[in-house]
Amino acid sequence: MYPFLCTVMLASRGNHHTVVQKLIDHKANVLLTDRRGRSALHHAALHGATEACGVLMDNGAKVFEGDN
Repeated sequence: MYPFLCTVMLASRGNHHTVVQKLIDHKANVLLTDRRGRSALHHAALHGATEACGVLMDNGAKVFEGDN
């Protein structure tokens, strides 16, 4: 269904913040982008996933990065 999204992006857009934190704890890269240049933080924000946004920002997601 989402062939170009990594696991942390999928968890983020669904606001599964505890899963996002577990993925980060296991070295998930919060800076990866999809083919449109959107990061996990973009996906979380676009879907109103505020808790996931907080987890991502607390773990180094870049707030001022633009997409393509």
